[in-house]
Amino acid sequence: AIGRNFFFFFLALAFSFLIGYPMVTVVIYALCLFLKIFTLEIFEKKSVFGLLFYHLKGFFLVTFPIILPLYLGSYALLGYTTRSFLSLEGFLSNPAPLLNLTEPFIPKNTLFNTLNATNSVLLYFSLVGIIILFQSRFKSNFLSDRKNIALLTIGLIGLILSFGGLTFLPSLIYFLLPVLNVFRRLSVFTIIPSFAFSLLGAQAVSSALENKKLSKVSIFWIGFLAILLIYTQVLSTLYSNSTQAENPFNHIYLYQSLFLSAVITGLTFFALLQPLTERRLAQSLLILVLLTEAGTSTFSKMPLNSKIDPHQIFKANAPIKTLQKLTSPMERVDVLYTQHSYNTDYLDLEQTQGYLSLASRYGVEIIEAFTAADYQKKNLRSLLGIKYLVKKETSEEPNLKKIAEFYQDEKKTNFYAFNNVTREWEGEPWGTKYILYQNPDVLPRVFLAVGVKETKESSPIILKAIEKLDDPRIVFIPPQKLITGDLDSNGEVTVESYRRNYLKVKTKTAKPAFLVNATANYPGWKVKVNDQEKEIIPTDWFAMGTYLPAGENIVEFSYLSKELINALYYGAFATLIWLLFIGWKVIVRKK
Repeated sequence: AIGRNFFFFFLALAFSFLIGYPMVTVVIYALCLFLKIFTLEIFEKKSVFGLLFYHLKGFFLVTFPIILPLYLGSYALLGYTTRSFLSLEGFLSNPAPLLNLTEPFIPKNTLFNTLNATNSVLLYFSLVGIIILFQSRFKSNFLSDRKNIALLTIGLIGLILSFGGLTFLPSLIYFLLPVLNVFRRLSVFTIIPSFAFSLLGAQAVSSALENKKLSKVSIFWIGFLAILLIYTQVLSTLYSNSTQAENPFNHIYLYQSLFLSAVITGLTFFALLQPLTERRLAQSLLILVLLTEAGTSTFSKMPLNSKIDPHQIFKANAPIKTLQKLTSPMERVDVLYTQHSYNTDYLDLEQTQGYLSLASRYGVEIIEAFTAADYQKKNLRSLLGIKYLVKKETSEEPNLKKIAEFYQDEKKTNFYAFNNVTREWEGEPWGTKYILYQNPDVLPRVFLAVGVKETKESSPIILKAIEKLDDPRIVFIPPQKLITGDLDSNGEVTVESYRRNYLKVKTKTAKPAFLVNATANYPGWKVKVNDQEKEIIPTDWFAMGTYLPAGENIVEFSYLSKELINALYYGAFATLIWLLFIGWKVIVRKK
């Protein structure tokens, strides 16, 4: 029961959502609520609806107002992200590996080796818990409890979901639950069988401690599991090392695994066979063995990304410090090949390729274009306003001008790379070279279009069309927005004010013109021309533009998320409801 901790519980729930990846929180909260419903002493409709109302009140009037500014904005941008077109194949990706079933019993990874990293979400069934279940002899009333039937059911469903495309169930969910199918890490569902298994095992502890003789069922199944798992572990070790000619079979890793499993099994049985007078000793031993098992599973497989201090990796290195001195406001950089490829905002540098909320589709497609070997990047790079770029190899593009070279120092590490095998950041080899280039053909953030072409495409196909243009200042807009006539591309454009969410420019043209703003076009951007609101026209798929009349004009682009305002209104509404409720309770008490 939450009771007096009502506000604390739902505040803590809100903070868990604010990590930015809600799937884990949703699954855990749903499991706890599901279990609570099935443990009601009086399982009646009235009790169930009362509990649901209690939780809905807390969620929608405490948790929701806090998380809404983050998630409502993300929902508004969903169509601009990779999640909006996640295919069935994408949804079924990242399942829990089937071989993770054997990993908790005979761990291939141990505290004493770094053989390989495993999936970051493990399907974990405790060897100690299984022995406890066997030794408890599964009393006849164990599965007659409605709660345990429910636990087994949801555990089985979660297990099936976590394995991805092995069954039809995840595919069915993809088509029937469109909200859920934006999440693509099906391995998260391993939480469900682990949760169910843990609760079932905990119930059997008392019964297992009362059995002072090894049950035949326990001996048989533990023996069977031991033979099966040792066999699979030997095969797994042979297979994983088959490509290593110098070490085709690593006996040490196998011996470590068998030793740990034998110690855990032996200590568990020893604890369960203690006399009733030594019950506390038995419980203490079980706790110690569980901690040993959990520690082995966690610390040998948890991808901490690096044993190196992240501040050391992502602080400004020599190329970044040089860029900070060279760049001016509105100028972008390309550092895709460095450790700073995801975010440079904290370094006061702007880059186009970085990920935004829920993985920006713009960013992803632009990255693919820039990394494609057959894509001519000159026009796109100029259009995006990328003035400087850092590459790991010598560029063959003749228009780029080399500014400086940077080498990995033997004494001071400047460059790091992520190793996808060890799942860690590592310093790059001594002598690794990075080259800083300048793009002489860069366009300013705002410019006058040389020409406007119509296109029905609203996808990355436009990026291929941009590649073939003679002049990147020729832009593509939807057909219904096209206005025929000669446009002035030689007028004056002066930036008067710039912030990340606001841009003010003054233009002077002899004829009508089309002004292009190479900032990514998201819901919330507005444009005013001479203090009159105008329509933003999607330009080159990812940018925005607007038509201007001849003469002098003051143009203002501003960004304010409508969803953020709505979220604040909702927070004020929830606060008002609580104030009215508290006021009503005070009045009732006085009466």
